[in-house]
Amino acid sequence: MIPEDTGEAPVLRLMHIRNLAGIFTGQGFVQRDGRRVRDEDCSFAAGPVDLFIDSNGLVADATISSDEEVDGTNMLALPGFVDPHTHAIFAGERSHEYFMRWAGKTYLEITQAGGGIHSTVAATKDATEAALVESLRSRLRAMLACGATVVEAKSGYANCAQDELRLLRSLRQGASGIDVPQVGSSFLALHALPKDRKEDEYVDEMISALPQVVNEKLADQVDTFPEKGFFTRESCLRFSEAAKKLGLPSKVHADELCDLGSSAA
Repeated sequence: MIPEDTGEAPVLRLMHIRNLAGIFTGQGFVQRDGRRVRDEDCSFAAGPVDLFIDSNGLVADATISSDEEVDGTNMLALPGFVDPHTHAIFAGERSHEYFMRWAGKTYLEITQAGGGIHSTVAATKDATEAALVESLRSRLRAMLACGATVVEAKSGYANCAQDELRLLRSLRQGASGIDVPQVGSSFLALHALPKDRKEDEYVDEMISALPQVVNEKLADQVDTFPEKGFFTRESCLRFSEAAKKLGLPSKVHADELCDLGSSAA
């Protein structure tokens, strides 16, 4: 139930869902911190049971009359999904690369031939800000419709710091509103090294952009991709340490294609 966006403070409304077949709370998963969960940790309450949800998407006490009633017969209620890793803002598409993979090409070989990340970087550079924002919002709305209420979205499809900042600003614009999930943004500064750039100089450029990212509150964290053919572990650690000094936590695409020891670092 989404309140109307009138520009004024929304009035809290209440939905009453009747006769649910059950409710999955996940409380047992929370208590075990999501680790080594068992069947008995599902915290499932069998129905028929009623549930009250307010217009902020939160479970509410039935202390006021509901504004809407829904028949929940044969339905289950469960918390919204959290998607911790998405590349939601980009242009272009690479579906043809699936056929290259089926033919035996590796991810690295496709990238070195100008495909992969480099292909998306080129398409994204040519896209207008309006197109990037609209395509981002379309993807976020689809995520919400599939049950993802909190998502992380990365930049990373640029070949210079200024274009990365452009993506982060577009991400902030597209992630606002009541019809999309709650979005945490990541500055994926080290994704794929442009062919005409030296790695140390490129890392320095991205480090120099960090104060602007912080000052404009463009990202909640940073991210890097230490892999053979992309960035060295040392470069990623250097960038992450610089971000840490400015109060930005770090994520990492660790050991996806080869083992560089990034998970241990």
